[in-house]
Amino acid sequence: MDNKYIKLADKEESQVVKWLHSGCSKDQARGILTGIHIKNGQTYSADGFKLMRINTPESLTEFEGMTIKPLTNIPAAPAVIEWEVIDGHFPDCEQIIATDKEEVFSFSVNKKLLADAIDKMPGDVMITFSFTGSVEPMRITNGDALLVVMPMKAR
Repeated sequence: MDNKYIKLADKEESQVVKWLHSGCSKDQARGILTGIHIKNGQTYSADGFKLMRINTPESLTEFEGMTIKPLTNIPAAPAVIEWEVIDGHFPDCEQIIATDKEEVFSFSVNKKLLADAIDKMPGDVMITFSFTGSVEPMRITNGDALLVVMPMKAR
């Protein structure tokens, strides 16, 4: 298949695609994971350590069932981007995400406050998240450092 040029609709769509692409593998040996995958109205990116998913941006719906990667950097503003279709089998993301395997605890937190606190946390790059329930605080540890995040009501 030939490469396609697609114009991202607006700044929000550009931001979504840029975020998705940031989750792709940079390792060319993981070829299929260097692109984003579109399936059933959802768009995925993965690098073998993390998996991201969001509703498919309108501009990318014509790539349904395909894995694609941009051939240029994605700007913050809307732009025409050249996309390459990647051959291969993208992992079954919904099987990885499935929540029916065990009980899931979830609660809302302010992402900027959490990211800032984790970024400034002393110690090793690895951190541990501990959950005991949906109305209990989340504990994040890194060696001797402890961060307790209180659950918030989702808006």
